[in-house]
Amino acid sequence: MMEYFLTNNYFDEIGAAKDLSVDELKRLLTYVAIEYHNADGKPRTIRDLVNKYSLDKKQLKDILEKEKLRIDLIIHQIGD
Repeated sequence: MMEYFLTNNYFDEIGAAKDLSVDELKRLLTYVAIEYHNADGKPRTIRDLVNKYSLDKKQLKDILEKEKLRIDLIIHQIGD
C-alpha cells in the first residue's frame, strides 16, 4: 500500500499522508482488494471480488482497461 501512496503522491510537504477524497478512497480500496485477491485468491471471480469489497465497477473497469493497454504495448514491443 505504501507503493500505491508513493506512486499517487498521497503525501503532503512534510511527509504525512494526505486526507483522501472520496474518489481517491475508492481507488485505494480497489487497489487493496486487487492486491489481496492476488496474494490470497479467496474470491474466485471478479464478480465475487466486486461484491465482497463493494468495489466501484466503473473504477475497476477503468483500472483494468489501463492495465490492458499497458500489457498490449508490452506485447507489441516484444513482437517487434
